[in-house]
Amino acid sequence: MTITLYEDDLLGHETADISSSGTSFDCTYNLASNELGGDETIIEGDYYKTSGDYDGSRQKDENDANLWFAIFDNYDAPVANASGEQSVDTGEKANFSGSLSTASEGSSIIKFEWDFENDGVIDAEGENMSSTYNLKGTQTCRLVVTDSIGVMSEDTCLVNVLNRYPTVEFTFSPSNPNIQDMVNITDVSSDPDGSITSRFWDFGDGTNSTLLNPSHTYSQKGEWQITLTVTDNHGAKNSTTHTVTVINLKPEASFNCTANPETDMVIQFTDNSVDPENKSISWLWDFGDGNTSELQTPTHKFTTKGDYNVTLTVKDDENATDTFTMTLSVTEQPQSDSGATSLWIIAVVAIVTATIGLLGTFWWKRRRRSFPEMFTGSDDTINCVHAFQFVH
Repeated sequence: MTITLYEDDLLGHETADISSSGTSFDCTYNLASNELGGDETIIEGDYYKTSGDYDGSRQKDENDANLWFAIFDNYDAPVANASGEQSVDTGEKANFSGSLSTASEGSSIIKFEWDFENDGVIDAEGENMSSTYNLKGTQTCRLVVTDSIGVMSEDTCLVNVLNRYPTVEFTFSPSNPNIQDMVNITDVSSDPDGSITSRFWDFGDGTNSTLLNPSHTYSQKGEWQITLTVTDNHGAKNSTTHTVTVINLKPEASFNCTANPETDMVIQFTDNSVDPENKSISWLWDFGDGNTSELQTPTHKFTTKGDYNVTLTVKDDENATDTFTMTLSVTEQPQSDSGATSLWIIAVVAIVTATIGLLGTFWWKRRRRSFPEMFTGSDDTINCVHAFQFVH
């Protein structure tokens, strides 16, 4: 500011001497430091004083003047506000705003400078900025504002950078296994801000594993829940579950029977079928001659010779079926030897009887020729012969 004083007397207007400039007082007041610069002043009481005595002559001058003045202002330094504490996950943006910072009346904030790590290096300029933190822990962000007077102010805020949970995922094959299949499981989990340090597999059937990529076989069909829980290097845990459906395995039909079957023979059929899951099965026999059976081990007679396709169909508890067919060549049963034996005996008896008859006749003739010598009279001879025939 510049102040010029004039002295008014009877001789006319003359310029009064003020400070070293002689005719005027020139000074600069710094609002930021509240310091006065320019022509020399001293402080008397609550006032600044300047005088023509300070013009360097140190001699009284009729035109010297004294001036006392006080300076009042309504300026205040700006106030930086970096906003409050916040929490973000690693890899997630933290958003900052300096909009709550204030400047004194008659001034304004013209610069916002952000030091995201509070390491003394300005990382970005602007009222609203953001930064990504990749390391878990507490970070300090510093805001420096400058107003139009050139006065600076700063503020800090805390950023709690939290550990991110690991991402859990796995695959398995085959997609629909049966009890005879090995289920191969592959872990595809990841940790965005660290590493996975442990895994726990729950196969849902009372068994588990801590391997990276385990394999497992289910002994029973049905739906089973596989759950994977992983833990990262900061102790954070996460899990996921997938359902594996173990499908039904059909039974296997098989049988054998009495060898060399003949007509009218009782043939025994023996079931050798199995169900891999040890479930109950049912049986249906088709003997190929129009007859069937639902027994497990039936018997059957074939009345005529020929080739017969005997088929066994088995069914499990989920109506899955399997068939087994065997071709039986049934031969004619040979005739019994009892009839021929009877004829042979009859023939022998007939021959023996005939032989005895011939011998008896021969013997009789010889004896007849000798009877006249032993008896006299024809009547006695006839009676004797008749008597002998009766005896014979």
